[in-house]
Amino acid sequence: MLKSAILFLVIFIFTYTATPMSFFSSASQGVGLRQYMTTARGMGMGGVGLALPDNRALNELNVASWRNINDTRFSLHYRYEVNLLSFSNADFSSSSGIFNGAAFAVPIKKHKWVFGISILPYTLVDFSSTQTLSTGDETYDENIFFKGGITRGQVNLVWSPTRRVGLAGSFHYYFGTIRDRYQNIFNNDEFYNSNSEMSYRFLGPGAGLSVDFQVFDSLFIGGFLDMKPDLTFTRTLQSPVKSEKEEYETSSTFPVSWGLGSSFTFAQKWTIAADVAFQKWSEGFDIPGISLSQLEDWRQFGFGIEHAHLAKREKSFFNRMDLRAGFSFGNIGYKFNNRSVTEYAVHGGMGFPFYQDRARFDIALKAGIRGDRSNTIAQEKFFQFSLSVSGGELWFQKFR
Repeated sequence: MLKSAILFLVIFIFTYTATPMSFFSSASQGVGLRQYMTTARGMGMGGVGLALPDNRALNELNVASWRNINDTRFSLHYRYEVNLLSFSNADFSSSSGIFNGAAFAVPIKKHKWVFGISILPYTLVDFSSTQTLSTGDETYDENIFFKGGITRGQVNLVWSPTRRVGLAGSFHYYFGTIRDRYQNIFNNDEFYNSNSEMSYRFLGPGAGLSVDFQVFDSLFIGGFLDMKPDLTFTRTLQSPVKSEKEEYETSSTFPVSWGLGSSFTFAQKWTIAADVAFQKWSEGFDIPGISLSQLEDWRQFGFGIEHAHLAKREKSFFNRMDLRAGFSFGNIGYKFNNRSVTEYAVHGGMGFPFYQDRARFDIALKAGIRGDRSNTIAQEKFFQFSLSVSGGELWFQKFR
């Protein structure tokens, strides 16, 4: 029964997409807000996780850490977000949920070779607005919708040449469409309403590397490097004034991205961790005619701490919880009003072991601020709730 439920959830999450709403995801010449998450455990510790040893949850970014698993593992991630936007002397609120990725891994040879697949959101766009305008004596409502995003699927192979080192290579495939839709609705029946849509599609392969290194028993370092993908970009225009679609196709890419992290465990129960990640977003996407003036480098910094339980069967459920806290800050990669948009956040989280300590629920809370209305036109206060479930079975494995 458990295996059937797990398989259903994996199939469902690989085929379901949704996006949270954010004003800053609508950046001109952009492709949405860059997404960054290792695990829900790491999210509760300030968005870290590149060097957190874990034999339950599968790391979405540092695949080399999968070397720590003992059996076939899966991880499923969900996120719910609330945005409170202050813009043009008015306040707005929105909320939405998103399945935030999934991973599945099988040890081919325990603590030596691991094979797996994963999927995660790369960028997300979801914003809409309505304003009343006038031309001459006529008024009309202008509705604007920006929606979509880019997803990255991965096929991963992990090799552990020694008990302290893990190396991984990943084949990436990027896919997704962003749609900009515009409607003009007139209040006078003598005028025709207009509707047009511009869509931007990205498809293509890429590759990445990651490393996990245990310096000594209590100190870990880890990181990833994602190469530039080889993408095909297709822009399609649909308009009532044109009888046929207009399509434009060219090559495209995303800049190289990398991340580096470390963690240190002391007094058996306590772990501190720090991560830094960077992508030269200001290089743009190699699309002719696209201005780079609204782009800048994307950065993410995080620091966190965890108090973990010691696995003892006689302990009560609540005494076996892991408690986490942290903070993060960075640049989102876009300029508004020609000013950088910075994000600051505090984090907290908990981990709940179950299924004889072979599985875990992780809950993370993140509350923060994006932008500054006096400098970047708008400011968002956001609240994110992340939930992850990770478990294991002896699928595709012999009993040893």
